Amino acid sequence: MKPSKAICRAAGAALAVSVLLPLAALAQTNAPLRPGGGQLNFCTLISSQGVSDRATQRLADKEAKLKATRDARDLKLSERRQERDSKLAEARDNADSKHTEVVNKLLAKATTDEQKEAVIAFQTAVQAAVTAKRSAIDQARNDFKLGVDNAIAMRKSSMDAAVKTFSDEVAAAESKAKADCVVSGADAAKIREAFRASVEASRAKMKEAVQSAQKVGATAASLNDTRKQAFDNAQNVFRSAMEKARTDLKAAFAAAKPQP
Repeated sequence: MKPSKAICRAAGAALAVSVLLPLAALAQTNAPLRPGGGQLNFCTLISSQGVSDRATQRLADKEAKLKATRDARDLKLSERRQERDSKLAEARDNADSKHTEVVNKLLAKATTDEQKEAVIAFQTAVQAAVTAKRSAIDQARNDFKLGVDNAIAMRKSSMDAAVKTFSDEVAAAESKAKADCVVSGADAAKIREAFRASVEASRAKMKEAVQSAQKVGATAASLNDTRKQAFDNAQNVFRSAMEKARTDLKAAFAAAKPQP
């Protein structure tokens, strides 16, 4: 399972850019011109254009697209897991069938009660080894899935919180600018610069928060290493148990061999 790294890297940045577009136009050094010539006062612009509302709508639109992307990713992940579970179940059913065939053949070869008891003991030992191996593998797989799901949830939470903080800070910066604009003798140019600096600081903070959010890919790689080690350990224990079961069966057959 490899979550989309491109989605994880670009999501926060895309949201920031989409929200900043109307803000950048408003806070730029050269304000828009009137149709008849001359520059519009910043305070007039911020009071009439509803910057925060437009920015919030852009953010909502972008978040809706991001949610759709996340939902598609989650669906694909779920489908891949179901496919792996189905293949694993099929492989285990086939292994069980082969084991049953082996036991039936051994029972057919057993000519004494002792040999038949040895076959039953072999069957019991093999079943115990198989159960232990499958339990260890299932635990490792579940731990991996849970770890990946937690990493995805944590990154989503971090990114959503960063975007929410950015949105709130932009709204607060606009409110402050509007309040400053109604003060007698207000300097629109200075208010505009303060507004621009506040928005830029919020953008930089959000970008840093998004970049520092836990990377799903790195976490998944570490979890995969742990899972692989657990698989290897389970296989080694299983191999040893099977070797002992075969050795014990061979010895029991030899000891219980009918006398000519």
